[in-house]
Amino acid sequence: MSNNTHVSVDAERRLYIIKHPAGVSCLGFDNLEQNLSVLQERLDLSVEVESAPVGTPERYAQYEQMLDEASRYPKKMAGTWFKPKTPPRVRRILEKAWREDVKLRLFFGDVDSGRDWLEENDTSGRIGRSTGLMKVPLLLSDSGRFGAPILDDCIVKIQNQAGKVLWQHRKYHLPEMEIQKGSGGSWELLVEGRVHARFKSS
Repeated sequence: MSNNTHVSVDAERRLYIIKHPAGVSCLGFDNLEQNLSVLQERLDLSVEVESAPVGTPERYAQYEQMLDEASRYPKKMAGTWFKPKTPPRVRRILEKAWREDVKLRLFFGDVDSGRDWLEENDTSGRIGRSTGLMKVPLLLSDSGRFGAPILDDCIVKIQNQAGKVLWQHRKYHLPEMEIQKGSGGSWELLVEGRVHARFKSS
């Protein structure tokens, strides 16, 4: 661990709290473990990372050691970093969209069942890529000045700007939905029996 970095642990929220000269940042336990898995894959390491307990400062120190090792092999670190369970086809579509600067509509959901989460935020835009050693895919704002990391391993469907389906999970489906009359003359959209949205009557 860097001499200028201090790491503490928020076990309840499963976060590493990293204090450094530039400020404070956070990294989830699960995200760190995913990053370690990808680093091992990129570095072609057949031996498992020597394991300190997950959620300890010692585990974070091992992660920093792995990053230091990775920085010595820039060719292996090149390219976009996807999560281990992201399907190859999804990786290729996102990479192509980034290189060609085109917009996509992303649908997120349960990757085991194929059920769409009906997510409405951060689902449409141009594909970007972060800077630094681990360049992850981003969904850019209209201005292109900032972007949110993509949950690339939770994508269940991708459309282009014209609405053509480029890929979808083999079990892709929408949850059970129903529209009913609500109180005050409004309408309610129920998703699997729960209110998902309310609309005013025209």
